[in-house]
Amino acid sequence: MKRLFSVFTLMAVCLAGVLVGPTASQVASAQPQVGVQTTCYGGRVGFSTSVAGTNAGPDEISYTGKYYASPRCNDINIRFSANPYATYVSAFRCRDLSRFTNWKLISDVGVWHVVASNVINNTCFYLGFKNGSGYRYFHNVSGVTAF
Repeated sequence: MKRLFSVFTLMAVCLAGVLVGPTASQVASAQPQVGVQTTCYGGRVGFSTSVAGTNAGPDEISYTGKYYASPRCNDINIRFSANPYATYVSAFRCRDLSRFTNWKLISDVGVWHVVASNVINNTCFYLGFKNGSGYRYFHNVSGVTAF
């Protein structure tokens, strides 16, 4: 009887562990995601540019320098540290300045935004910015990009 009680107790403890705590494989599968984010954002590069106001024309675009997509991320991300007015952002091919993403309107700072997804390694690109607020004069934007 004592042995039967011990077996039931052991089964109950094992069952409680399965129902309450994560398995070793769940813990292991969660680890790489954190590493990918750290590696991706760890390769971030700063930028700073002036965005033309509506006086310069509604489609006036300001560009960053050239960037090359890396194997760290599968996408192009941006985070503003200064963005006083809503600003449109897109990615452009280096060879002909053709836009390969839709314009994304960003009005906040300190938050990562995806500008382009599934970008092939070594793709040469510029980030392009244009006025999204109707503000009439130039304004400066700065931040970091990770790709």
